[in-house]
Amino acid sequence: MPTDPILIVDDNPANLKVARFALESEGHRVWTAADAEGAVELLREIRPRLILMDIQLPGMDGLDLTRQLKADPATKEILIVAVTAYAMKGDRERALRAGCDGYITKPIDPILLPTQVADCLARAVHVPAVSHPNAVVATPIPNEADIRRKSDDHEWPDGSGRRILLVEDNPATRRMFRVALESAGYEVLEAADGGSALEALHRQPALIVQDLVLPDMDGLELARRIRDALGDAPLPILCVSGFLSRLDEARGLKGGFAQVLVKPVDVGAESPAGRAW
Repeated sequence: MPTDPILIVDDNPANLKVARFALESEGHRVWTAADAEGAVELLREIRPRLILMDIQLPGMDGLDLTRQLKADPATKEILIVAVTAYAMKGDRERALRAGCDGYITKPIDPILLPTQVADCLARAVHVPAVSHPNAVVATPIPNEADIRRKSDDHEWPDGSGRRILLVEDNPATRRMFRVALESAGYEVLEAADGGSALEALHRQPALIVQDLVLPDMDGLELARRIRDALGDAPLPILCVSGFLSRLDEARGLKGGFAQVLVKPVDVGAESPAGRAW
């Protein structure tokens, strides 16, 4: 499990959340800064192995900050990956000339990001981690997700109101949903098939996000069995599928689904889960 400390510099809070959770889910220690000044302040106390640097920042831009860090003997060995939403011709060359060690474009893909970071770290295995007399890398800065994401019922002041059961057999899709939902502060239970989903009902989720195609039973049958198991207890189920014919069946299942979503689902859009209760 990787534990390389990473600093993300981006002025967009949504980007910070998605990138942070994507990397923390792979074991990285992560700090965030919304501008160059905040990054410089953090670097007085921490020494990351890698910085994800947004090029477009308020005040000093990301390339100017990169030049400053690469010119400083105390920070020049930190790997810097440029991140930009404007993939203009020549951007990659400008980033590399400024001293960046890599370059990726937005929107950040939470599925691919850990691999992109791992590739950059692997290419620089010959560069030792930089020690610093004031480094604080053993304990990450506490964040809202550390407080919200609890697994025991007694740690949730409102019971299970922020717990979502995700039923999806595709690991990549499951991870994409989990990162997006956890970044919004929800606790996510995962099930790769219908049997596991039924077993997870005792955890009392407040919402189920369910694929229609599962390896052990039909998604419509699973919805019926969930309703039978719950009786009159209200529990919204969101149906997700890429098969339009199956979605028509789902819409026709009386009392089955609160909403039907077509894959691919835009995890960056306003979450339908947030509107479901």
